[in-house]
Amino acid sequence: MGSNLRAWTDPGRAQRFLLLGIFLLLCLVVQDRYQLLDGFAVLHGDRYDAVIVATILEHWFHVLGGDATWSQVNYFFPYTRTIAQTDAYFLVGIAYSPFRLFGLDPFIATELASLVIKSSGFVGAYLLCRKAFSLSFYWALLAAILFTLSNGMTIHSQRIQLATVAFAPILTLLIWSAITAFLEGHTRKFRVMGLAAGLFYGAWCLTCFYMAWFFAFYFSAFAVVMLVRAGRPGWADLKTRLAACYGSVILVIGSAFVSLLPFIYAFLPKSRESGVRAYETVVANTIPIENILQVGYDNILYGHLYNRILSYLSPGYWPQGEYYNTGFTVLLFFLFLCGCIRFLRKPHQASTELVLPSLVIASVLTWLLTLNVSHHSAWFFVYELFPGAKALNVVAAYQIFLALPVVVIAVKYLSLKHIPLPVLLPLAALLVAGEINKPYLNLDRQAELARISMPHAPPDACRVFYVSGWEGQDSFPGFPEWINNYYAHNVSAMIIAQMIRIPTINGVASFNPPDWNFGFPNNPDYAERVSAYAKKHGLVGLCRLDLNSKQWLVVE
Repeated sequence: MGSNLRAWTDPGRAQRFLLLGIFLLLCLVVQDRYQLLDGFAVLHGDRYDAVIVATILEHWFHVLGGDATWSQVNYFFPYTRTIAQTDAYFLVGIAYSPFRLFGLDPFIATELASLVIKSSGFVGAYLLCRKAFSLSFYWALLAAILFTLSNGMTIHSQRIQLATVAFAPILTLLIWSAITAFLEGHTRKFRVMGLAAGLFYGAWCLTCFYMAWFFAFYFSAFAVVMLVRAGRPGWADLKTRLAACYGSVILVIGSAFVSLLPFIYAFLPKSRESGVRAYETVVANTIPIENILQVGYDNILYGHLYNRILSYLSPGYWPQGEYYNTGFTVLLFFLFLCGCIRFLRKPHQASTELVLPSLVIASVLTWLLTLNVSHHSAWFFVYELFPGAKALNVVAAYQIFLALPVVVIAVKYLSLKHIPLPVLLPLAALLVAGEINKPYLNLDRQAELARISMPHAPPDACRVFYVSGWEGQDSFPGFPEWINNYYAHNVSAMIIAQMIRIPTINGVASFNPPDWNFGFPNNPDYAERVSAYAKKHGLVGLCRLDLNSKQWLVVE
């Protein structure tokens, strides 16, 4: 077989498909092993965030069925364009809808939609490594596995919007195909791939703003580095090619802008309504140096060991925040650094001598901008200068996006080394094992289905509804009292509104409407607050749903 994986002969097409299928299935089994063992009784997330996700995905199910307006979810009534109150999940909704058509409940369908998204990332990463980075089958397979199991992505699996980082290799492959066709003078292919890339990016923006924005940020840095490294001859050649097919270039750029119009239509008014993030808040969510390698306590191989070492090396450090654990394993990061040095010092030894050094520089440069040293960060310049940056809060999530370039650079470096197979196979196994963690699983599926079951149909006069609080609402375990009193009843109202197809004034999101005042529903003034809201907005046919008894009452 040869002394290392680089010398292996690629298997035939049938064998490739079989091996890809087997390893993809193994990746999915590893990621959902707890759910498989308990019969999908407990799922990713909890009864708040996971239910909100299912609510929005259920909205897209109705949109695709022709039963809803795409920009108008059934909560925060009568406000419009409410899809923009949080991430819109459009592409995830497309993956979700077939499972609902088969009769699966919203929570199982959400779980399976997540696996579809991750599967697309596996295939996309494999194809990108094969076509754009000239990796042989086994190396591309290793890269796809590492990317799909990436610690930062899987440990935050409950945030399905962040799992759309899986779209990064797909979009990169489309852009690479378009640029390659452009440079080779294949105008028709350039138009097709360029149009596809633009359309896909617009759909991604309407799915998860964070990951789509990170892609634009990274790609901008990469493009600038490429142009600088190309020098004057590269600029001159580019001008000549642009002049030869400027019509196709305008078409591709114009279509990309058009694909963004639904996102702009929904989100721009909401951004003006809610305002931008304060930099003081954003800088608190940049990345401490220690968090570059912080994989979290739930990482099976490195979590506790790394934090035990940190307690000696950095005694003042304390992991904090929801996204403290987006870092990389020590071994993968070491190989990434080795690749950075190799491709900057000897770019001619790689088959992509312009691309790989640019990839390295863009990765390191943008990563440095996210770091926090003594409560200071160069992210200030990104916040002030890069379009859309002021809408972001959790800068630490950028490390989840960086999984793709980090894995590509590390695996490409390994593929160029002459490592004996008896050493290489355990090394590859150790790389994969380092990505395995225990995700956040706290959604009791049957309990949640019971909460949203509706034994009684709403009265015919009911045109819009609000909900009571749950009995003992402030005692839901695992959450602070104030969280329960804002989320518990509002989240239930959101998904019930989708199931019964009647809008609710309740709801809770990243950005609530300006006169939203529906927290603490068991306080004596709750009904008065609801009445004032109904009169202000001229609501007719308002009903009250008692969440505990499931009884309806027409209010006005």
